[in-house]
Amino acid sequence: MLEKWYSQGTLTNPAAGTILADTGPLQTSGVYRVTCVATSSVAATVSVEHRDSGNANTLEAIGISVPVGGTVSFDVPVRISSGERIRAVLSSAITGTITVTLCISRVHSWIL
Repeated sequence: MLEKWYSQGTLTNPAAGTILADTGPLQTSGVYRVTCVATSSVAATVSVEHRDSGNANTLEAIGISVPVGGTVSFDVPVRISSGERIRAVLSSAITGTITVTLCISRVHSWIL
């Protein structure tokens, strides 16, 4: 699978709970490499979440802190079943700008 990028772009003064990036349902089960890049004009906390196929529950989450005027990036492998998704959500409202991008690529398949 080729890498795909997901982002809502640069958001100004977003509220708590704003979805900053969302892959939508991933159709193919497997182990995915998730790369997250976040940049913000002010200090911000983002939750990167692995969601179930109904998008009702968070299965796993990683909290990241973005410093003032800073950029944070990380890679993490995630085992995803068909229909599940990865999304990034702003934990607290900010007065400033923030951009979060998710890059997803399937690196291994497995038999369920």
